[in-house]
Amino acid sequence: MQGTDVGIKTKRAHTLSAYDSFFARAEEDLEDTHQRYLMVPNEMRKINIQKTNMEVNLHFLRSLKSEWKKTAKRNRSTSGPSDKAISGDHLKCFKCGKRGHFAKECRITKKKDYNHYIQKAQLAKQKEQGIVLMSTHDHWLEDSDDSE
Repeated sequence: MQGTDVGIKTKRAHTLSAYDSFFARAEEDLEDTHQRYLMVPNEMRKINIQKTNMEVNLHFLRSLKSEWKKTAKRNRSTSGPSDKAISGDHLKCFKCGKRGHFAKECRITKKKDYNHYIQKAQLAKQKEQGIVLMSTHDHWLEDSDDSE
């Protein structure tokens, strides 16, 4: 039942007032506060009052008790080990063995690998076309393990 225009306006005003004046109670834990808070945006959606998720989330964070606000701020601005700058002096690359960079940042091996695969592709094309390969180039095609 929709009700009359006066009833709809009263319900909208009451819901917006509940949204604007929402705050966490001292005796509630965070989960209870969140469950109680979710009722207000759900009611707003029912009567076609649109708020973005970001607005709703920020409003919820502002309505928390001061002890929870500190935790939320701390979690938002934590500086963990991933945020700290790493000096390259003590780093050692596992691919080339040189100091100063990680293996995924190693440029020497990437160039070598790239040239190797280009050469391998060219040799495979030549073999498909029937071009005679020199014995130095054909060693990668053989699967023998000659230890002579």
